[in-house]
Amino acid sequence: MSILECTNSVRQYFAMNNWLFILLGSLFIGSGNVAATQLPLVFYTEDYPPFSFMDGDQPSGINTEVLRAVSEELHLEVDFQVVPWARAQVWTQTQTNACFFSAARTTERENIYQWAGPLSTEYITLFSLNPDFPALSTFDDALVYRVGGQTADFYTDWGERQGLNIERTTEISTNLHKLDRDRIDLWLAGSIGGAYIAALEDMTVYPAIRSPEAFTLWLACNAEMETATVQAIDHVLEDYRNNGVIDAIIDGYR
Repeated sequence: MSILECTNSVRQYFAMNNWLFILLGSLFIGSGNVAATQLPLVFYTEDYPPFSFMDGDQPSGINTEVLRAVSEELHLEVDFQVVPWARAQVWTQTQTNACFFSAARTTERENIYQWAGPLSTEYITLFSLNPDFPALSTFDDALVYRVGGQTADFYTDWGERQGLNIERTTEISTNLHKLDRDRIDLWLAGSIGGAYIAALEDMTVYPAIRSPEAFTLWLACNAEMETATVQAIDHVLEDYRNNGVIDAIIDGYR
């Protein structure tokens, strides 16, 4: 066969089988593998058990496990890092391959990030170490008390909007020690995370009041991250909520 005849044969083969290559390409794209052109991602979180914490030298927790399962299903390379909460937010805003969790999705934050979730739900709660602390009917009843909160934290921001007198700290556990030493009267935290963190410190806290509405916690990603990646994560999270995967992970922490 001449070179010309060989060339014509190759062209004819590709023309006849063009549909096959298109089909194979579409199957690859639809398979959930969004990592082909994606840089390795970094998911920042804070020390907020049971949703996120360090277990030895490995990040763990409910939302960490959920997102690790999502990343494995999508074949995404993700580096999970536990850092101070304010730093997680700054780094996510300045690094195009970064996200942070577990973030409250607010009007102020809505257009700063791309969102996937929700991952979990909590109520904002005021905790006391005193089981006989008087029950509060409204957050207005707490205006006379010293309250401990956290730096760069939506829950604390919400408490301040209710008029609470809040002293902020960078580390969550610091508020427990301040509560124990009578330096604050109440600790503002999430309904699930607060009780769990206290138990890790061999302390029992008692809810004095919780917010009337629930707040969902999300994965917040850099605004310039590939939209397809964030959408794929969001889609898998929706599947996990519907098919019981997230509930099964939560059950492992009860």
